[in-house]
Amino acid sequence: MMTVVVLTRDGCDRATAYHQANKIVRAPEGIYVTWLDAAFRCMLTHAKPDGTVGGTVPMAQGFDNHCGGTLVRTPDGVTHFLSGSHHVGFLYRSSATPMAPESWSLPECAGMLPTYPSLVYDREGLLHLAHRHSSMHKSGGAWGVGWSMKLPGKP
Repeated sequence: MMTVVVLTRDGCDRATAYHQANKIVRAPEGIYVTWLDAAFRCMLTHAKPDGTVGGTVPMAQGFDNHCGGTLVRTPDGVTHFLSGSHHVGFLYRSSATPMAPESWSLPECAGMLPTYPSLVYDREGLLHLAHRHSSMHKSGGAWGVGWSMKLPGKP
């Protein structure tokens, strides 16, 4: 039987909701996990291979319970993070040393009127973001799907 490790007791009602957004990445030094706390902050923590949990780094502040983050770790050892509340635009950051808050890139905006991110990378190291896209028309309109790509080292 596996041992359960409590990462936080302050999770949001949708702390790890939305299965299309990966919340865990594996690295040689353990795993990194993101979740949404009760104040709608995206948090990041590190769990070592022996099960001990490192510190917690706040990554982004949302305004609703739909802003949980997503993580990807590319083969070059860089961890990529993305989150955002409904229809505001996603916040994207990256770091090769994720538990050092000062190591994260400056925030960049991604997506247009997006919600519900899905972030992956391909063999060439390109990041691919797919998300629900809302209509820009005040009268409503159809939902769509947005797709963005990011080349390594480029905005």
